[in-house]
Amino acid sequence: MRQLIRIVVPIQFVLLIFCSFCFVPDSRAQNAVPTKLVAVINDQPAPELIFFKELVHEICNRLDIDLQVIALPYARAAHEVNQGTYDADGPRNPTVEKNHPNLVRVPEVFFFNDLVAFAKKPDIMLSGWESLKSLRVAYVRGWQVYETNVAGVKNLEILDSEKALFKFLYAGRTDVALAARYLGLKIVHDLNLNGIYVVEPPLVVKKMYLYLNKKHAKLAPILAETLREMKADGTYQKIYNKIMGPIL
Repeated sequence: MRQLIRIVVPIQFVLLIFCSFCFVPDSRAQNAVPTKLVAVINDQPAPELIFFKELVHEICNRLDIDLQVIALPYARAAHEVNQGTYDADGPRNPTVEKNHPNLVRVPEVFFFNDLVAFAKKPDIMLSGWESLKSLRVAYVRGWQVYETNVAGVKNLEILDSEKALFKFLYAGRTDVALAARYLGLKIVHDLNLNGIYVVEPPLVVKKMYLYLNKKHAKLAPILAETLREMKADGTYQKIYNKIMGPIL
């Protein structure tokens, strides 16, 4: 019996030491989850940006990450995060990856950004860019997607702001106004422009993501999984209803 005791105790001790090296308490212990994250998110009062920002805040709260949000011009934001000056940038669609190789996509869609036409005439029907050619078209200066795809239309007007765009449409000076769905709906709601509706289907549907600098590559799947949990437990829909509900 004495020999058995002398053999068993050392083995238990060895197993305890071995297990202490094998056990990993959580992802932060592996430096995947930082204690702080600086994200560049546009500060314009567009509902989709407010929605995106609230989603990122909720994700970081769940992971106990101290989130700091700053605003930069759109083009500069991607450059600075690509260089590693800041940690995250969004919302972005995957075209940003072409010229910014150090950006890592968080692999879960945050929202769909529909680029649509708004109209007053209920009989207008569209099926792509070509179907605009018989119409008077207006959009806001600086939208490259419109500059690239809108050509040969009956009449083209380029305005300096979204509010001016929708007042232009409301006054009957154009057949369609091109804009992002949620931003357009907010302006129609805020200005009480009754009788303006969205022409379906959208001209473009873009999947929008959060991007990280490559130094946080291991964090990307963790953020994605947290966002999927929010969609599953109803938090995502709750935030969506709070931000988008009043304008839908």
